[in-house]
Amino acid sequence: MIPTSVTRATVVAMVTVLTASSCQQIVRTSTQQTSSPAEHAAAQTPGLLPSLGDAQNKLEDVITQPSTTFRLRYSKSVSGGYSFWYDVEVSPTGIQGKEKLVRSQASASPDAGKTAEVRELNGTPIGSNSWRFIANDLLTSFGSDLQYAEPGLRYVGEESKGGFETRRYDFDLAHVPVADKTTPIHAGLVDKSSRSEEPKYHSLKGTAWIAKEDGRLVNVRYDHITTFADGTRVSIHYDLSITRE
Repeated sequence: MIPTSVTRATVVAMVTVLTASSCQQIVRTSTQQTSSPAEHAAAQTPGLLPSLGDAQNKLEDVITQPSTTFRLRYSKSVSGGYSFWYDVEVSPTGIQGKEKLVRSQASASPDAGKTAEVRELNGTPIGSNSWRFIANDLLTSFGSDLQYAEPGLRYVGEESKGGFETRRYDFDLAHVPVADKTTPIHAGLVDKSSRSEEPKYHSLKGTAWIAKEDGRLVNVRYDHITTFADGTRVSIHYDLSITRE
């Protein structure tokens, strides 16, 4: 069993060994550090815009090294019928809950050809093989899209969300000049692995809530739409929330 104070290097090394044979993406973890006013100034001060990537990283750190218990709900839906959701309890003893995966084959009917798979998740204790697999799959599914939304970020106001005092930020890249935004390396590359086209245009629009106390992402809902050179479009909808228990 790995103690909750395990270092980032140790966790990464463990997951690397575990997943190397299956070529899975390595989860990002870090050591817990004492929060400082300077470190979380953007989350505490309306006039300063935060880094959404950093806020997501802080959430990932709390998932892999939790000091308290919280509920995490997360869903990701892709145009074409593929979707999945997690509904789990994250605690110092591990990760437990459910995962649902829905696959759909091309069909004229939206509901035709769909297959759904629900599985129970029991990632306990922290450091066990089951925990490593669940944590890796969950964190990998988050992706890195949010960091590309920052050019369109704006502060909205303070709100209570899931038992946290937060600052709300909306983002929309629709009116951001192309020169001022970066196309994600893997933007919307779903079912496009056999194509050579590069993404021609992408848009991100949604809302993020960041905890004032430590700068972690506690809620986010957004759509990421990618248009390719051949005119096809791929859309992905993300919805994530955590609630104190």
